[in-house]
Parts: sequence; C-alpha cells; structure tokens
Amino acid sequence: MNQTSANSTIKKVEELLEQEKTISPALKLAIKVLLEFMTLLMGSLNKNSRNSSKPPADDKNRVRGSNRQKSGKKPGGQNGHVGTNLKKTDNPDKIEHIMIDKSQLPKGKYQDAGYESRQVFDITISIDTICKNPRSICWSKDGAYMFCRIRSYLSTCRKNNVGATEALRLLFNKQMPSFITEIKKNK
Repeated sequence: MNQTSANSTIKKVEELLEQEKTISPALKLAIKVLLEFMTLLMGSLNKNSRNSSKPPADDKNRVRGSNRQKSGKKPGGQNGHVGTNLKKTDNPDKIEHIMIDKSQLPKGKYQDAGYESRQVFDITISIDTICKNPRSICWSKDGAYMFCRIRSYLSTCRKNNVGATEALRLLFNKQMPSFITEIKKNK
C-alpha cells in the first residue's frame, strides 16, 4: 500500500463515518482518533534524512556510498602533470655557508661528496597600519593604542546613555561622566 492509496482510504473512511448516523458519538470519536493516528504514522514512514530533521546516521533507508566512478588512478599528481613550485633564484639576498667541524664527527675515513644547495624562502609579513577606521587612521602602535582606548571609552559612555560629544567634552575638561564616579564611590 503506497502513501496515496492509504490517504484516499482514510478519507473514504472519514466520509463514511460522517454519513453513518447509528454509531454512538464515543465510538465515532475513537475511530477519528485512530484515523488521525494512522495518518501520522503514514506520514512518519515516508520521512527520511532529506525531508525531515532526522540525521543521516539515523536514517536506515539512506542510500550509502558515492555515485563517483573510480578512475583507477593513484591519488596525487599524475605522470605528465605540470606542477608549480618556487624556483631557485640566481641572486639570493643572503648566502649562508655551513661549515662542518670535523673534530665533532665520529672517527673514520671521510671523503668529500660535494655539496647540496638549498634555498629557503622566508616570507616577511609586516603591518604598516595597525587599525583603520573610516574616520581615523592610526599609523603607529601608540596611535593605535590611544585610538582603541578612546573608542572603548566612547563605547562605554554610549552604553550608559552619555553621548559622544558630551563624553569628549568631559574628557578634555579632565572630568569623568557621572556613571564612572558612581562606580568609584560604590567600590
């Protein structure tokens, strides 16, 4: 029995139940409750992880696996693949010669096997601008520190219903807003 035939059967039973006049109201109500229960059960049977909040791990009828066809190739770069990497430069900024202290080596006969040349690319990241704001730009650490302190002060004032203009006026007059003086008194 599929979903549509079950739903149509339930609807037919409900229609017949409404037409029937000889059944007691208690029996009618019990049958309606059973029909509603059947409707809920039928609805839950058709739910899966795609059309409900059921997690995929709990969905027993879920199709598992991938539709992807295996290519038969090994993972990674394939033969003939042109890779990209950093090339050695002809004129490096700094050349460091590493000398070996032969007295620190275990005793034995050693012969010169040549040398191996490697190049290290150090990427230096520097921050010229500490903080940017559409209204102000800080070009030094001290300027950024002061900007952040003033911004924090203004934010705290705004949260305590003191406007920015009033807060700056008090600051330049070496005064504190009333909420700060109240906090100091309560401590």
